Amino acid sequence: MVQLELHLFGPPRVLRSGQIVEFGLRKALALFLYLAATKQPHSRDALATLFWPDDDQRGARGKLRRALYRISEALGADLLMTAGDTVGLSPHANLWIDVARFEHCLAGALPKSGSAAQPPETAVARLAEAVELYTSDFLAGFTLPDCPAFDDWQFFRREELRHSLAKGLEQLVQQYEQAHNFDRALLYARRWLALDPLHEPVHRHLMQLYARSGQQSAALRQYAECQRILQEELGGPPEPETVALHEAIRTKQFPPHGEQVGAPPSRMEPLPVRTTTLAGRQQDSVTAAPLRAAVPRHNLPAQPTPFVGRKEEVAEILSRLRNPACHLLTLTGPGGVGKTRLALQIGQLLWERAASEPFIDGIFYVGLTNAQSSGEICPAIATTVGLDLYSDRPVQEQVLDYLSSCALLLILDNFDQVLDGAELVAQLVAAAPNLKLLVTSREALNLAEEWFHPITGLSYPATDAEPLQSVAGYGAVQLFEQCAHRARIDFSLAQEEAHVLRICRMVDGLPLALELAAAWLKTLSAATIADEIERGIDILTTQQRNVPERHRSMRAVLEQSWALLSEIERTVLTRFAIFRGGVRRQAAREVAGATVLTLGRLVDKSLVRATPSGRFQLHELLRQFAAEQLAARPEDEAKTRTLHSRYYLQFLAQYDQSMYNQQLQGALADVAEDLENIRTAWDWAIAQGDLEVLEPAIVALYRFFWTRSRGREGADLFARSLVQLEQATGVQNHPRYEFVRRSLIHQRGMFYYFLGDYEAAEQDMIWSLVLARKLALQTPLGDALVILGAISVWQGDWSTALERLRESYTIFEQIGHRDGLADVLQELSMHHLHFGEFARGKALATESLTICHELDRPDWTAWAHDALGWSCFLLGEYEVARTHYETSLAIFDRLGHERGRALALGGFGMVAWAQGGEQLGHAKGWLQQSLEICRKIGFRLHIASRLAMMALVLNELGDYQAAQAHAQDGLALASETGSRLFIAYNLFCLVETAYRQADFFTARGYLREVLMLTSQTGLLPSLASGLYHAGVLLALEVQQAVVDAAAAPSQLARAVQLLTLVAQHPACWSAFRTRAQQKLTQFVVQLPAELSPAVQAQSRMLDLHSAAEDLLALL
Repeated sequence: MVQLELHLFGPPRVLRSGQIVEFGLRKALALFLYLAATKQPHSRDALATLFWPDDDQRGARGKLRRALYRISEALGADLLMTAGDTVGLSPHANLWIDVARFEHCLAGALPKSGSAAQPPETAVARLAEAVELYTSDFLAGFTLPDCPAFDDWQFFRREELRHSLAKGLEQLVQQYEQAHNFDRALLYARRWLALDPLHEPVHRHLMQLYARSGQQSAALRQYAECQRILQEELGGPPEPETVALHEAIRTKQFPPHGEQVGAPPSRMEPLPVRTTTLAGRQQDSVTAAPLRAAVPRHNLPAQPTPFVGRKEEVAEILSRLRNPACHLLTLTGPGGVGKTRLALQIGQLLWERAASEPFIDGIFYVGLTNAQSSGEICPAIATTVGLDLYSDRPVQEQVLDYLSSCALLLILDNFDQVLDGAELVAQLVAAAPNLKLLVTSREALNLAEEWFHPITGLSYPATDAEPLQSVAGYGAVQLFEQCAHRARIDFSLAQEEAHVLRICRMVDGLPLALELAAAWLKTLSAATIADEIERGIDILTTQQRNVPERHRSMRAVLEQSWALLSEIERTVLTRFAIFRGGVRRQAAREVAGATVLTLGRLVDKSLVRATPSGRFQLHELLRQFAAEQLAARPEDEAKTRTLHSRYYLQFLAQYDQSMYNQQLQGALADVAEDLENIRTAWDWAIAQGDLEVLEPAIVALYRFFWTRSRGREGADLFARSLVQLEQATGVQNHPRYEFVRRSLIHQRGMFYYFLGDYEAAEQDMIWSLVLARKLALQTPLGDALVILGAISVWQGDWSTALERLRESYTIFEQIGHRDGLADVLQELSMHHLHFGEFARGKALATESLTICHELDRPDWTAWAHDALGWSCFLLGEYEVARTHYETSLAIFDRLGHERGRALALGGFGMVAWAQGGEQLGHAKGWLQQSLEICRKIGFRLHIASRLAMMALVLNELGDYQAAQAHAQDGLALASETGSRLFIAYNLFCLVETAYRQADFFTARGYLREVLMLTSQTGLLPSLASGLYHAGVLLALEVQQAVVDAAAAPSQLARAVQLLTLVAQHPACWSAFRTRAQQKLTQFVVQLPAELSPAVQAQSRMLDLHSAAEDLLALL
């Protein structure tokens, strides 16, 4: 069972496999966390009253049922446990709760009377874990305004947990103090104080810790802070005990004579609060100061606009800053990526959560944009934190001394202006154990203490397929929309969505570029802005007066970075402009001449981004800028493009054989990763007529697009390439020209076949066949005949299909081409299945599967299982069919083969339809999935088939309007592709839809069409299906008295004859044979007794074609 995580400290979150679970209803979430937090079952009435107190009992219980359903829907029904009238969580639920872990850690660490004490190391580890878990108050920010009883429970539970935290912090302080680890003791003491800044005993403890650790000035500052808070909040001075401790420390008489330095004071109990100073409170009930957060100082500048996006990055940065081992975190990234804005947001969040953060002494922003040297860093820090500097000591020494005893966060912004000051940062980290540094810089500081967090652009949709509501949730889109509304009051994302997404992608989500682009909406449309960005980066500029000079244009930002590069770095960077979608290190070395050291320097300068997968990427706007620089060096550009083309086409060609064995999955993944580079390399080779490097890569590229079901892309690429090659000057004289041309024609025809354009596919395959004969290429000749045969199958041309496929089989058998034999056997199998020879079709598919296993070809193995699945479906072997489809679907899933997945899912759907009953709901779901995939990949042939299959299921479910719409759409599409087989499928579905609605006239019209079509071809299964529906139609007309009474017996007899013929005919689908037998049971008893023997005798004399001919004469 997948583990669920329930986080109750802070806003509640439920995670499954690291992903947030959405409940849809706030009260469903509240109900779940209440059941989890209380760890016991509750009666339904109690829960209904708790969460819906204003509803009557019936209404409240109804809402409770809906909430429980939402929980089951989101997390699985097995999570809930119901027994009688009670509801709880299953004791076997794999559920981790932070509060439960917090209490478990404390229970194992805090001393108990009569129990042996834990070893100090164990106790400290458990206490530290508990304290780290407490990131914020229990359910902070989560309320149910209409549920006062829930709010009361939440309040008391929160206070109970805060009290537990205070005890845990107290124990941690004492443990570290006993170990003379004053740095850690101070860290936890500050957090202890943050729970209640008015609690003087903790102030005194902090003062003593500072004094014992030799930090007298810090101890005195702590007293001053205590004095200030008490005066502001209570209007009175500190207690005499606190004053006396201050005086002892000030006069250096602490610790008292005879007391060992480092010895901890005795355990402190909370002191009662002087209630007379707490105006407005119930004096008889207050025994302690309220738990409240300390408010540290800050100088964070107010931001004029809301922060958008980067939720995951914010969470990760906060997590790293809370890690005790992290003292220096550098946000690196190119100019304009939003490093400063992100750092300020982090500072603001930490300040808002001061109660649970260790930065008691403040959170400060230090801007270094205008700094001219590293000597300005310390004065800037001193000014920011309010440190008065004295002339008799070096500034750096005073700053280090001051910060050494402070628990604060310093945000050092734009540190790339003073990179020679990195050593000072290292000294700050060493001198101030409770100081955290958050640095922003275009270039890393390269310190041993440094933690890195590269910043990239805001998120944006990878495709245009997402709905508007989903698109609007991406950070880049949010920022553009925010800026757009400032520039143009009538801006509508819904109307401009496509152009906005285009802008977001072209600027790679870079915040500065998005802001500059959106500002142009005052005078230009979003479409025009996108066009201008595509032409170059110069439109990304602004005339706003209060924008810093360095951010007035993207060109200025990029030129600043360019000016800081060495000549070698500039050369490598310009050559990087050739790459698309990133590059691996080997390619960067061989094409761009990038050494490991040069790559490392470019990464450090935030000009090249290293991804976790081992690739290096260039920001799109920087790539445009680098391309301009490369274009100014035409000789270097031509050389680099040729190196790039040859590298990637040779890289592609090496996968040719891998596309035919168990390495296929890895080969597909590798090609997909560098597909944009391969496209660029391909286009250059075509333009240059570089046929030697192009020819070996053709089939591998075809195989990639074919296996990944990217038919339209493949067709467009090979069609364009063929035109370019034929128009190229001089290439026609190349000795490999005709070979390359034939291969391009053949692959183009394959994709036309995929897309259901059989006329164009047949033309290309005939052309390929002619060239293959001319060039004496046997394997391509056999391949062309296979596809030509398959086209004839779908068109219902029995004899031509068989002739072509047999010729292909002979060729492959003669040359010993096992791959070709496996392929043609599968097509021969489908030929026999569609023309009614089910057993023969199954045998051929089995033979093909045997060869596929020998060849170790996973994709064709899956196709063979698919053919066997259809064979078994037709024969009525439904469980065997399901097993074959399960096998094929598993392989296709692993390969990412969408076309194969669509066919396997359709097979599941048809098996479920045949079984009927409760399986019909599953049938609809599987066929809907199959149809959606076919539509997504443009698989027109099987869009038509899936529409017919959906109509079959919808008729069984009684949704005749939807069935009719599906079948009519399928009929139109099948007619466009010229597939007589699927024209027939959709026609007999329309017959059924009409007669089920008693529209017998329309049913007869469709029946006439399907019988005329199928009787002219060898498509016997479709003809049998049509005759089945004819029998049902004729019988229903008799039943509903729409024929003359005198003609009724003979029409019913004809209906029984047809159904008897179908029920016994081996070329009829097993599902229709079963249904025909069921209908016979219903209709035979209605026949006059004297007609029954004659009807049965005549049925045995009929065949499908004569029956159809006789029936057409009557319709």
